[in-house]
Amino acid sequence: MCVIVDANVGGNLIRSKELNQSARKFRDYVEQSKITLVVGGKLKKELYKNSILKGWLETQLENGSAKNIPYEVVKKAEKEESQLYEEHCLSNDKHVLALARVSGARLLYTHDQKLAKDFKNP
Repeated sequence: MCVIVDANVGGNLIRSKELNQSARKFRDYVEQSKITLVVGGKLKKELYKNSILKGWLETQLENGSAKNIPYEVVKKAEKEESQLYEEHCLSNDKHVLALARVSGARLLYTHDQKLAKDFKNP
């Protein structure tokens, strides 16, 4: 099962003070390969702004606990569906939705309520 972590919670996965029970369980599931974390496109660039998180993500990519979708693939999907996103999306995270479409990810870890609604909208 593939999952996406939004940039607004990515840092929580590596900060011990903010590592609440759900963040800890999420991180453990990724590290134990119970779920596959998907990164790519603009979201990967956003997540990589935090150097500690970047290191953790690189480790997961090397271990096979995470999968990278090339930037160009995600960008192409975002452009192909841009009209649909403009008409139906509440959030400004169309790149996350495009990543979900090309990767097949059906789970999202976020605190962005608008993005969560968009993610559930078929």
